[in-house]
Amino acid sequence: MFGVIFRPVAEIHLKKKGGEKWYRISTIIDSGADVTLLPGMYAGILGVDLKECKKQKTRGIGGFADVYITEMEVRIGSEEMRTFVGFIEGDIPPLMGRTDFFRTFEVFFKMNEILFVKGDEDEK
Repeated sequence: MFGVIFRPVAEIHLKKKGGEKWYRISTIIDSGADVTLLPGMYAGILGVDLKECKKQKTRGIGGFADVYITEMEVRIGSEEMRTFVGFIEGDIPPLMGRTDFFRTFEVFFKMNEILFVKGDEDEK
């Protein structure tokens, strides 16, 4: 009916907590998500103990859920930064949220292309 639908996907790398290893994760860019959200099963792989995270309620299209938030090192392209990442139980797609990414980059969408442009630090 709609033909091929392109989703806004971006590769990010998250650094394992307490380690040096980086993990590549394909995320859907979600301008409606406040923070980057990952399925809970990623927590162990990334060295995150959910008991040490800040627990909050979140609401999305599927209703309310508990989200466990921690700060992590992330790399997109050659840029590294710290950002908040939330983990949710269940089978959700990894989502790149607005916080820090949209503050750091201008994001342009054009059908099957996405362009991240580092913003001018003086404009912040």
